[in-house]
Amino acid sequence: MQEALCWLGGDPSQWDAIGIIGAVLVAVALGVLTFLQARATNAEARAVRTQAETADLQAGRGMSSADEEAFPNIVILAVTSREGAIKKDTMGIRNMGGGDAKDLRLRYRDQSSPNEVPLDRQVLAVRDNLLAPFDSRRGAASGFRLTYKTLFGTQFALDFEWDGNACRAANERLIVIPPS
Repeated sequence: MQEALCWLGGDPSQWDAIGIIGAVLVAVALGVLTFLQARATNAEARAVRTQAETADLQAGRGMSSADEEAFPNIVILAVTSREGAIKKDTMGIRNMGGGDAKDLRLRYRDQSSPNEVPLDRQVLAVRDNLLAPFDSRRGAASGFRLTYKTLFGTQFALDFEWDGNACRAANERLIVIPPS
């Protein structure tokens, strides 16, 4: 130990070397800390971007997470008699989702009046059916739009055509209607 003190005590250039080595070690430590901080900041920015993209997706669909759990899934079906014969001028509307559909309205997409197809009721509970008698010629020419709301007020429109030969819905498209 005494030799190290003697070595340090005699020449000022030795003190300079120790100072330079110390400064280099401090600079390396600061560089490592800066690098780690930059990585953490980048990870945080990625997380924020992911959250923003998720929020944009939900906003684009117009659905809250509560809506997703209570979402009605409307299916348009052919209607058959007890004997199994298809009823040409009637469609079935069935809710296969997790929540009720309310304020149901079925309309022809053409502009002729009247354009609304009368329904027995405006609420369709989960696993419930609704029959909708319609004019098959007009329905095949114009197509239909079924509008409904979820339990939480998000409004949807299901646009579709009616294939009279197969007695089924075709070219179905679900649209979120933005709040007005």
